[in-house]
Amino acid sequence: INWYSILVYCNKKSIEERLDPCYSIGGSSDPADWGAVPTSNNAIWNTVVCDWNSNGYRMPTEAEWEYTARYNDERTYPWGEDLPSVSLCNFNYLVNQATPVGSYSIGASSLGINDMSGNVSEWVWDWNGAYASDAQTDPTGVSSGTLRILRGGGWTASEEFVKSAKRASSFPGTAPQNSGFRIVKLK
Repeated sequence: INWYSILVYCNKKSIEERLDPCYSIGGSSDPADWGAVPTSNNAIWNTVVCDWNSNGYRMPTEAEWEYTARYNDERTYPWGEDLPSVSLCNFNYLVNQATPVGSYSIGASSLGINDMSGNVSEWVWDWNGAYASDAQTDPTGVSSGTLRILRGGGWTASEEFVKSAKRASSFPGTAPQNSGFRIVKLK
């Protein structure tokens, strides 16, 4: 799945559940007004705005994703310090495809979230860029760029790339082989 498709999914799900959509493009939060989902980099779709106070669905920020994976003790992997194995996550072509969510429950994060490492690389909101050097609370990343961030590695990722701090990036209009997403919303 590409990053742009997730914008549409989140807003449609929000509208369907009578929530306020998070994303708007050209002043509209209705995906029907946005046109076809781009399959290459698109300057108009790249101007998407996120309403962080909306009660609808959205992608997590990179900071939210990493906190969920590493929690407050900065663990190397969501489950802790043990090296990845066939019982902890789907990585390094062990299964040669994505597996159902929750197949590796002992590899869950401290917050009980499954598949933070391996299985699919997860798109997050942020553009690829250097982290700010000063301490921040709930950062939303750099405001523009060319590549969007994916986290967690996937079923093709090596041991190194399923570490919770590891980042990957891709053009938002492309759909990398083992990409996926998870969504969040305010309570």
